[in-house]
Amino acid sequence: MKKNRTFNIDIKYLSYFFSVAGVSQIIEIFNKEKIEIQFVGGCVRDALMEKKNFDIDFSINCDPITTAKVLSQNNIAVLEYGKIYGTITAVIQKNKFEITSLREDQNQSGRYTDIIYTNDWSKDARRRDFTFNAMYMSPSGIITDYYFGKNDIQLQTVRFIGDIEERLQEDYLRILRYFRFLGILQNVNIIQNYEKILQKNIFQLRNHVTHERIRDEILKMLKNTFNKNSFVNFVNPNEANDLIKTIKQWWIEDKYQLGLDRCMNKVEKIIFGI
Repeated sequence: MKKNRTFNIDIKYLSYFFSVAGVSQIIEIFNKEKIEIQFVGGCVRDALMEKKNFDIDFSINCDPITTAKVLSQNNIAVLEYGKIYGTITAVIQKNKFEITSLREDQNQSGRYTDIIYTNDWSKDARRRDFTFNAMYMSPSGIITDYYFGKNDIQLQTVRFIGDIEERLQEDYLRILRYFRFLGILQNVNIIQNYEKILQKNIFQLRNHVTHERIRDEILKMLKNTFNKNSFVNFVNPNEANDLIKTIKQWWIEDKYQLGLDRCMNKVEKIIFGI
């Protein structure tokens, strides 16, 4: 693995995080308990892209039982539906913050793995999907970038962490997430061989992901600024990519009209400009 690097975020973008009601309170509570907590994922990525993202997630160096206990002791509402995965959700003034314990995978076999808690931030980063989603930011604005996600943002590239085949086998929903994140980049650069590997694995979506989850991911794609990148064939931008062609065919075969009406009609308008 490449040596990680650290750098400071622009103070202007750091202020966005603390403008969200509840953020300062959460950080103060865990600092008082001497428990390390950092911002993680999309909120950090978007700040480096100079975009505001008020959907704040945290990673924390303690187990979820401790997380929930500390929040409750400070009269913060807690949701524990993600506890089995290490995630506790704090609710402050209608804002929800997912706070997830550092984890690592053991005994990995395809989609099945044993999750254990760790105090090693690099091991937590290793199990994430894309390089620009594996960056952590301290409350003081110091970003730790284990897989050079900032560099991939600058290169306009969506890059899997580690071996792409292994990451897809862990969760085939990542195929959809890959195409979704193409839509946040203006001038996409596709990594060599990615298209071939993704095309080979698209059929696995039908075996492992429901129509409803596929539909929800496409609806998320539609919200992105450069959403056309998620849907078009980069060799021939005037036609749909293999993902969209394949999903449409499945939905026609299975008579999934909701997906055809709510998603495909909108997607085709974007592709063909109609």
